[in-house]
Amino acid sequence: MKVLLIGEYSGVHANLATGVANEFNDTHLVLASNGDRFKDFKRDINLRGLEKGHLVYTATKIFQELKFILNLNENFDVIQIINPDIFSKFLPVHPLFKKLRSKAGKLVLLGAGDDYFYWKAFRENLYRYSPHLAKLSLDFKVNHDNWEKGALRKNNILLLDLVDQIIPLAVEYDIAYRFSEKKKAVHPFPINLHGLEPHWPEMSKKHLHVFHGVQIKREGFKGTNIIREAISLINDDRLIYHESLNLPYAKYINLLKESQVVIDQTNSYSPAINALVSMAQGKVVLGGCEPDFMNAMGLFEHPLINILPNKEHIASELLKLLNDSSLLQDWAKRGRQYVENYHECGQVAKKFMNTWQSV
Repeated sequence: MKVLLIGEYSGVHANLATGVANEFNDTHLVLASNGDRFKDFKRDINLRGLEKGHLVYTATKIFQELKFILNLNENFDVIQIINPDIFSKFLPVHPLFKKLRSKAGKLVLLGAGDDYFYWKAFRENLYRYSPHLAKLSLDFKVNHDNWEKGALRKNNILLLDLVDQIIPLAVEYDIAYRFSEKKKAVHPFPINLHGLEPHWPEMSKKHLHVFHGVQIKREGFKGTNIIREAISLINDDRLIYHESLNLPYAKYINLLKESQVVIDQTNSYSPAINALVSMAQGKVVLGGCEPDFMNAMGLFEHPLINILPNKEHIASELLKLLNDSSLLQDWAKRGRQYVENYHECGQVAKKFMNTWQSV
């Protein structure tokens, strides 16, 4: 089987490629991406521009993308696209998508990251809460997102017509694409557990070290403002709060090791890559764990502490951990076991392979 993965989102395709390589020796897999910019994940074909200013980056990115498409003469059984926004907005995207269609026995779109139908679901009030409003009002101070109009919207609609399958990576995208008969069941985020050995929290420590990864222009999206307000409500010297800012993946992993508790984000129904990586390392994670996620994954026991976009609620969950250190080991081991059982990249690769080969 020949598979081409295009695009990257927090290591999803890099980890999936590892899983496929581990489980399916007879599969020829190629990964083309920009490495998710500063995170710099591994890829076979580089679609990233030179980081020498915006103009140079854009020009060299366009060059890499055109070279990739023009040299795409090989046919693949499966071509999987991480997101509709995989090519520069300055390129004629429609012919590029159609070229991919012509080279794919099966063309697959993942539900991951922002896209038009994710925003459409928000506008149709299909979510009880979500990061959309905070992204608009706090991160970009606008009334509408770029996905809701113009080229990005048209590209997403066109791609939906061209693909054979839509695979949601979280229940939020399952909700957004529920209208389409092409939508498959939620597939877990693949996690490469190699190098992610658990460092269990020490209950004897006098302080509780809490970590939150901050991303520029995504503070509202992740609920960083609410998390900071929650921390300010806790007047207890035992709690030590750490933040990071746009770190490369390897440095981010090392900083995680020093913490016992990780607050992922406040506006999600389900844990994404950062939360899962933290759980794999034996951290207690506060994030999305709503009933929608539990049902989609077939879970009966919560693998992480569910939090709402509410400072009082987050503060109360942190105080429980401060006042009962025995909870730390319980949540940490439960989270690690969940990632091993559901997200190990080889097991996830098998699930993708079954879906790719289905009708």
